[in-house]
Amino acid sequence: MGSTVIAGIAGTLLSLTPIPHAGAAYSAGAAADAILMVFYLQNRGAPIMMFPLPIQIPVGYIVIFSGAIETAYLFYYGFPLFYWVLLFGLGAGYFWYIAFLRRGASVGLSERVYGLKNAYYRWKRRRAARKFQVYMRKHDRNVYFDEYGNYKPPDDKRDDGRGGWVN
Repeated sequence: MGSTVIAGIAGTLLSLTPIPHAGAAYSAGAAADAILMVFYLQNRGAPIMMFPLPIQIPVGYIVIFSGAIETAYLFYYGFPLFYWVLLFGLGAGYFWYIAFLRRGASVGLSERVYGLKNAYYRWKRRRAARKFQVYMRKHDRNVYFDEYGNYKPPDDKRDDGRGGWVN
């Protein structure tokens, strides 16, 4: 459904330009193309059977064939909006796969989100450590913190990169 919305938005934006001639983009062809593209990207070597043909055809050939037919119709009929939206369906399926369905994309996204959150908390710890150092210097005591804002006791002489105690 998301790829259909993407193809619809792209078709609507394209209809506002003078590129396509008049025409309507109505059908589920963009959704079918998007589903076909996502299926191909998830199962690259899978053979599927098209309805009238009793033989199995690799899904990659079907994607290429449908994209070539839609491109040929696009040029033959003078760039109508309908065929643009069908091609946007293939592109939207590819985009949807890259953005949301790739195995590394969800892990990468969550790592970025939690990385930003952890960077924020490290910044807060360093800031609090600097404030505490200033406070303790006013009372003639020296305290030490590592680069992450973790307290280092004065009797701790280790220099192995591990921080001290953290609450």
